[in-house]
Amino acid sequence: MDSENHENKLKEYYSGYYSRVFSYLKSICRDSDTAEDVAQETFIRVQKSLKTFNPEKGSFSTWIRTIAKNLCIRNLKKNSRYDADSEKISLEADQRIGAEDNFIKNSLTISIKKAIECLSEPERSIVYYKYRDNLTLDEIAERAGISRRTVSRKYLSALQQLKEELKSEDFELGN
Repeated sequence: MDSENHENKLKEYYSGYYSRVFSYLKSICRDSDTAEDVAQETFIRVQKSLKTFNPEKGSFSTWIRTIAKNLCIRNLKKNSRYDADSEKISLEADQRIGAEDNFIKNSLTISIKKAIECLSEPERSIVYYKYRDNLTLDEIAERAGISRRTVSRKYLSALQQLKEELKSEDFELGN
């Protein structure tokens, strides 16, 4: 990636993610000034590490939140006496992060279920058989009474439809 492309990507990420990172950090730190400092530090770290980001390992959103979380916890430990209170702050931060992660997972689960309900039959059934019942494509074909090739084609079509539906919901899918 050339330096101009790198700079443009960084500006894009900053404008698209700064408010989310700041809100996330403010929920952990409960202090706007500290959240602002850590958010700035997060984007400095992102700038230094952007070339190492691998979208195959996870989404940019997850990557930047992990950086922000680690910097925030380090900041909380650094700016308080390292004692039982510091451990408590770290534990509380981890619990808040866990609660937010659960909220995001639950929101995503609800959105996925809504997207699946938008699928027509037999695509909807094929997705349910595959993920809810953990059936192979051969087992789905047998249960549905259609060829494996048809199941495979309809399954791929369903995944594409789900991807488009979730994109319209503004969820990142690792792209």
